[in-house]
Amino acid sequence: MKSHFILAFLLFTAAGEAQIKVNSVNIGPVYNAGFFLAETFNDINGLGVATSVKLDLSGVVRLLFTAGYNDLKVDQNDPIKNWNWGFYIEPYSRLISSQLRDTTYRANFVPNQRLYLIPIDIVIMVELALFRKFDISLGAGGGLQLYQRHLWVHEYWSRYYPDADYTFQYDYNNDAGLKVGTVYTVKAIAQVSSALSRHVGASFSLALTDFWGAQNKQAFKEFPMRWLFSGGLCLSFYY
Repeated sequence: MKSHFILAFLLFTAAGEAQIKVNSVNIGPVYNAGFFLAETFNDINGLGVATSVKLDLSGVVRLLFTAGYNDLKVDQNDPIKNWNWGFYIEPYSRLISSQLRDTTYRANFVPNQRLYLIPIDIVIMVELALFRKFDISLGAGGGLQLYQRHLWVHEYWSRYYPDADYTFQYDYNNDAGLKVGTVYTVKAIAQVSSALSRHVGASFSLALTDFWGAQNKQAFKEFPMRWLFSGGLCLSFYY
């Protein structure tokens, strides 16, 4: 983590000395899908938002500072057991079994799991004006992702009262809490952009993020994927 702050400081210092100017500020939605998932995981995908500041370095070279927020849905086999949720596996499960011996009770349990990501990256881009109205940019860089995994079970309960011929229904979330951490990343980006006016433009980008910090077995156990593929649209404001 410390090395990233040092790198960012050096880049900003160099930018000031070289009188680098801001090219654009960009923001837009992004769709994400995970690949090379850890064992027991079936699917990870979801939407997010990406923001970036693009700086002109020299000629066709750009420096891109990016950040964002992604909310991904996680599909995992037996998520409660694999979370190692001790309270739910042992005492609470026995309590449920005991309660359901009373045939007037009915219950349904729906596990939900999310992966929240905050990516922070620095990317070097090369901008190629191959077409009259479109620019194609290719880039590579790296950074880190702060993550939170969240598991909860939505419980639906009902109890039938035969004397009153009435069914009482209620539901609530049983929360397992969060698993948090940081993984380091390497990223490749391809982008197509077009100016809509002097100060506004639009772009479409594809990115592949490699979570190389997840090679460690313990980290990969908590962080459930090795690659993340992202595609997004951005609105750009030129300076």
